Amino acid sequence: MKKIIIFTLLAIVSSSVTYAQNSSKSFIRWNKAVGIGVGYTNMFQEFTTQYEGISAPQDLIHFDFTIYGAYIGVDAKVKNTGYDVFGYDEQLGTWAIKVGPSFRIGRFENWRCIFTPYVGATFYTLSDTSNNAIGARDEYGAKETKFLGGYRIAAAYDWYYISFHFSTRELGFSVGIDFEL
Repeated sequence: MKKIIIFTLLAIVSSSVTYAQNSSKSFIRWNKAVGIGVGYTNMFQEFTTQYEGISAPQDLIHFDFTIYGAYIGVDAKVKNTGYDVFGYDEQLGTWAIKVGPSFRIGRFENWRCIFTPYVGATFYTLSDTSNNAIGARDEYGAKETKFLGGYRIAAAYDWYYISFHFSTRELGFSVGIDFEL
């Protein structure tokens, strides 16, 4: 049900922005900018499974990119399990990928409010630093994958921005640069 609501909201916003593109001073329009930022994400909802009693990382490093109305967010963190695989460290990694359209809201010149609905997935993986599975306790690769659906809200002034993102499983912030085209 959450997926249907998020998809419906995304379709409504996208269609209203497309309709409003005829006016250069419309209240909602595409975020015609190029931006990059770095921040922090907390996965407040753990995965349902653990690996050998060890939870996947929940405090992640966040990177976001905006390119002419398209948003891409990437979260990542790797931690050692403490198990030795023939002299190499066994590792659990949490990853998240998010994509969505980016919209500018308001008619201000220097200040910009940026709204981005996004969908994506988060998953955790098992690997070791040697990148082979000899001596592993379990098969390497993705262990569990979960759906993400959420929003990113940013305030930009001149070239700089601060943003907050939140979804069904995570919450975080980022700061960066944003060049409006």
